Amino acid sequence: MKNSKIGATVKAAMLAIVGTVALASTASAQVVTYTFGDLLVGFRASGGTGSDTTFVYNIGSSVGFRNNPSQGAVANVGTQLSSVYGSDWFSRTDVSWGVIGVRTNANPQTENSIVGGDPVSTIYASRGGTG
Repeated sequence: MKNSKIGATVKAAMLAIVGTVALASTASAQVVTYTFGDLLVGFRASGGTGSDTTFVYNIGSSVGFRNNPSQGAVANVGTQLSSVYGSDWFSRTDVSWGVIGVRTNANPQTENSIVGGDPVSTIYASRGGTG
C-alpha cells in the first residue's frame, strides 16, 4: 500500500515539473531543459508586474546539493528576475518561488534500486517559508 502512495507522489511531482516547464515555455517562449536529478527553481507573481510570466531556471544536479551542504551561489538570475518582476522583486510579497526535482521516473513498485545515491522514489521539493 505504501509503495502505491509513493508511486502516485512521484507521478504528481513529475506532472508538476512538466507543468512548470510548460508554463515557462508558454510565458517566455523558451523551453527549460533538464535531466532527471536536476533541480528547477520557479518564480511567479500573483499580481502586478510579471504576473503573466513564470520564470523557471535549472540550478543543476540535486546530488551536488545533497553531498555539499555549503554549495554557495549557483547562479545569479537577479537581472532576469528584475526584468520580469521589477527591480523590487526580492521584497514583493506577491512573488513566490519553489524548488522541485525528481531523481528518476522509475516505478518504485517494480524497481527497488538506488539512482544517484537516492531510492527511485526520491522527490526533492522546497517547503514554504517566510522572508
